[in-house]
Amino acid sequence: MLNTSGAIHLTHSLTWGINLAIFTNMLHFVGRRCAAKNKTLPYGVRWGPFWCVFFGMFGVMLDLTRHLINDNFNIMPMFDKNHNLTVYGWVSSVFGTWVGAILLVAGVLWETRVLKKLKVAFRSARSAGVQ
Repeated sequence: MLNTSGAIHLTHSLTWGINLAIFTNMLHFVGRRCAAKNKTLPYGVRWGPFWCVFFGMFGVMLDLTRHLINDNFNIMPMFDKNHNLTVYGWVSSVFGTWVGAILLVAGVLWETRVLKKLKVAFRSARSAGVQ
């Protein structure tokens, strides 16, 4: 069965490791691109995407780490006896995951300039259709 204690511990550990690998690769990608930017740019413009990804990674990894701690030491539970979220559940699962995910997306979109590229493509397509 996949709902045994051992299977849950294994999936939490694998999820933590896979996410850490993905996030550190994202951080490396964004960090290299930020470092290659013009050094005369203001600090926030140059390194903003890196810090978004960095803090976003910590936000998302917070809940995954809480799962590992709870699995191994039976502390920091997500739910209380009445099946309501505990303070740990709210901070790590709700706040950490959501804020982390938003920061990750913002940092990657900011660095890759996807929205600007879409805007240019949209305007190009519209002007081609008008003629």
